[in-house]
Amino acid sequence: MANAPALLATYSFGWEVFDETSLSPVERQIVYQTANFENECNYCVPWHTLLVKQAGADTETVEALRRGSCGFRGDLARCSDLIARGIPR
Repeated sequence: MANAPALLATYSFGWEVFDETSLSPVERQIVYQTANFENECNYCVPWHTLLVKQAGADTETVEALRRGSCGFRGDLARCSDLIARGIPR
């Protein structure tokens, strides 16, 4: 992104808009971490592990996310429901 200012601007805008959804901070981190796991991002998974802990997720949720499950004792469909519910007001 350092060499693509438009990409960085888009990323930053998306991050800010996502914070305006009805999802809680933990739910937003669950969405991020699920995408990180699915994309096999070895940088983002550890970073969002810290962020989801800071958001207040319990240890079970943090570990479930690192294994690739949504952390709601469900599956990724639960995350899809959260995404759909979190459309900005």
